[in-house]
Amino acid sequence: MNRSLRIVLEVFGPPFLGLLPFYVMMMPDLVSDIAYGHVNSGEHFAIICGAYMLAGIPSIIYAVVMEIAFSHILSPRSWQAVMLSAILGLVSGELIGLVMNSLDGRGDGEPHFIRTMLPLGLVVGFFMGILVKVLSKKEPNHSSMRRPRANDLIPER
Repeated sequence: MNRSLRIVLEVFGPPFLGLLPFYVMMMPDLVSDIAYGHVNSGEHFAIICGAYMLAGIPSIIYAVVMEIAFSHILSPRSWQAVMLSAILGLVSGELIGLVMNSLDGRGDGEPHFIRTMLPLGLVVGFFMGILVKVLSKKEPNHSSMRRPRANDLIPER
């Protein structure tokens, strides 16, 4: 996978993966709505747009941090990249949960959405890391090349 495709995946993938569990839970209602002809496509479009609005900025930050890490320290195929992705997903889940709690009209002060979004962010981040790891091209093996040493610079007599 080239860099531009990876960035597209990093920006647009997390909100989509975050929606999957909710659509799995809504599947019985969705199937009955389809069976009875009561499908409200506008409602589903609004849910998808809401997910991208809530997770858009965290996804962009995720993509920037991951690309900086890939250009300086990590390989996209490394397990360290998967771990960083999971940690960033956890942080993103926390931020999204905080935003959703502030928009919640209950006013009881309970972190309802943080309890859901925190583990969901961790799982989405982990699966995004796995996707990037699996879809990235294998890098050439440079193990046969050794690093230059200080003695290499001293001319032999």
